[in-house]
Amino acid sequence: RDLRRERSLAVCMAMTMVACGATLAFKACRKIKLWDVWYLDHGVYDHEIHLMTSLMSWWGFAGYVLQAGMRFFAARVLRRAVVWHAFTLSAVTVAFLLAP
Repeated sequence: RDLRRERSLAVCMAMTMVACGATLAFKACRKIKLWDVWYLDHGVYDHEIHLMTSLMSWWGFAGYVLQAGMRFFAARVLRRAVVWHAFTLSAVTVAFLLAP
């Protein structure tokens, strides 16, 4: 019974992924076909997207630094290996965010 439920869930997930892939392929083909018209129309949107993504990246960086700091202090207080591993993971994430 559990195997049947798991198999049906896997089939539903596979169909969803195929539908998403087909939709993205259609959108990509449409974008290539209409590139000259599409690009001129979205000049203002490109500037707004650049502004929002840079803002989100700085907020994300601040959040990860805060999380790494909290995990560092928790690891020092609790002295557990799993918390030190969590801090190491946060530190590596911050280092990847700093990489150019």
